[in-house]
Amino acid sequence: MEKEFIDNKNYVSLERYVMSELMSPIEDFINAINIIRENDEYIEGLNLYYIAAYLSAEWILEANDFLRKLNGMINLVNDNDKAIIYYLNAYSIFFSEKNVRSNENYKINLLKSIECSKNTNFVNNRYDISKTFEGKEAENYLKDALTNVKIIETKETLKTKPMDYWLSSQRFVDEFILGTHLTQEVYLYKFGRLLSEISREEQIRTNMPDLNN
Repeated sequence: MEKEFIDNKNYVSLERYVMSELMSPIEDFINAINIIRENDEYIEGLNLYYIAAYLSAEWILEANDFLRKLNGMINLVNDNDKAIIYYLNAYSIFFSEKNVRSNENYKINLLKSIECSKNTNFVNNRYDISKTFEGKEAENYLKDALTNVKIIETKETLKTKPMDYWLSSQRFVDEFILGTHLTQEVYLYKFGRLLSEISREEQIRTNMPDLNN
C-alpha cells in the first residue's frame, strides 16, 4: 500500500495506505496518524480527519490538532458531520478527564451529537451518554442506541469480505466512530443485558414460558 501511494499520490491510494496501517494484527496507529498529517494535500472529504482525530484522542498525548481542524470547520458542514465532530470532542474528553460522568462538557458534546444525528443512524453517542445516567433515563438512551444499529457482522460474514472492505475509511467510521456496524461480539457486549431484559418483558407480556428456567 505504501508503494501504491508513492506511485500514484492520490486520495484513493492514500486512504488504502492509511487503512492498511490499521489492520490487525500489525496495526500502527501512530504511523497512520502521521501519514494523514504529512499528506494533507491529497485528502478528500473528512473521513481521514475523523479517523486521525479518533486515534489521536487515545494515542497522542499532546493537543489533538485534527480535532482542532474539525472544530474550525464545524459551522460549515452538515448536521451529519457536526454529529461526528461533537462526538469526537466527547471522545477526546473521555481520554483526558478522570471522571466523565460528572463532566458537563462531555455530556454537552454528546447531547449536541445526538441532536445533530436525529435524522441519521448513530449508536456510540447514545450508548456513551447512557453511561452517564442511571435508571429509566439511562435505559431509554441505551434502547435508542440499540435501534440505531444497522448491521451485525459474524465471523462467517467477515470471512467473506474482500480486501477493499478492510481498506475503506467509511468501514472504520461506521464501526468505530458511529458504531452502526458492529461485530456480533461487540453487539452482545454492549446490548446483551438489554436484549435479555427486553426478551423477558416480551415473555411476560405474551404469557410465554421463560426459556431460561
